[in-house]
Amino acid sequence: MGLIVAGVLLFFVCGCWDQREVETLGLVDGMALERGSRGQIKVTLQMLNSRTISRGAGMAQVQGVKPYQNFSGEGRTVDEALTNLARLIPRRPFFSSLRVIVLGEDLARERDLTELLDFVTRSREVRRNAWFLVSKSPVPRFLDEHTPLEMTPSSEAEAILDKSEASGIYLTTRLADIIRMAADKGASPVAAGLEVTPNAFQAPPDMEARHVMLPEPRQTIAVSGTAVFKGGRLVGWLDERETRGLLWVQGKQGGVIEVPSPGGGTTSLNVIRSRSAVKLDKTGGRPAITIRIDADTVVCETESKLTLTKEGDFAALEAGADRVVQGEVEAALSKALAGYRADIFGFAQVVHRSDPRLWKTVQDTWPDQLPRLPVAVETHVRVTASGLASKPLSALH
Repeated sequence: MGLIVAGVLLFFVCGCWDQREVETLGLVDGMALERGSRGQIKVTLQMLNSRTISRGAGMAQVQGVKPYQNFSGEGRTVDEALTNLARLIPRRPFFSSLRVIVLGEDLARERDLTELLDFVTRSREVRRNAWFLVSKSPVPRFLDEHTPLEMTPSSEAEAILDKSEASGIYLTTRLADIIRMAADKGASPVAAGLEVTPNAFQAPPDMEARHVMLPEPRQTIAVSGTAVFKGGRLVGWLDERETRGLLWVQGKQGGVIEVPSPGGGTTSLNVIRSRSAVKLDKTGGRPAITIRIDADTVVCETESKLTLTKEGDFAALEAGADRVVQGEVEAALSKALAGYRADIFGFAQVVHRSDPRLWKTVQDTWPDQLPRLPVAVETHVRVTASGLASKPLSALH
């Protein structure tokens, strides 16, 4: 009887067939793809230094030990580059800890995005919520940038993007977003831009000399613009104003609207929430698009003497805000549709979903129709409150 019980218990006690000891793994924090030599792909993995993690990143950097190390390898494909890279790494790369994937601008213009994403799409370890970025700056400048507030440049980029996504100021894209956009027929993927810029704050030289700790970094990591893809390759960029226009169409806009005040100066309106609706209209049997944008805002600062004591006082601000929003949306439409002939707004999906028969007649020539596509923009901005003050301080003098 005892042997039978033991046999049954052994049936349920099984080991992990794919068990891997933590000590044998190298935690990958960031991954970068850039143009290599002789037309190859250069892959760089930013891996955490396990010896410094227990001491803390700040203490490790003070003692002159980086909390990470970058390893690079080249190959015809991403997988071949990683295979060549394995000869340099003492541990097996573990991609489940991956925070950001950075694509160099040169490689993005030369190689098809779907080919570059094939490895991470198939991998069981790479998380779909990792951030995806296109770097305007040379990739090595980002990968080895000094980041006092975060452990690695990859973790700093992640923190910046987390904040940007919550505020709705800049476009942010996760790996799942870029894979979905790349798979949609007629759509043109977009991705957040990354740039290493000079630090606006610089301490006087005599102050830096007295610092015991590390001095202020000379450069910082910043989100910058929006990369636009067409036919799998990078074709250009949207600037900050055009990116805001794209976010309005997506219903993801936040941040602040700067509106000319009737009494002179500028009034800043903080966007509490925004919504958008994109629908198909037909003009002579041809597709046309109507975009309606609604936004609720509050006054957060003003330079004018305009008082906001009655409901009618908000009308002038709302009219000005409507013009600002419409201008941003039209700037994005002009750059993407007429400039790049790229459907970054998802209009193809709107036509396909609303009228499949119409879509069959236009899908083959859709990019050529974009510059002539009629698009009407309706904006409705409401100013719901003036904060704690209904009159500016200048009006009380």
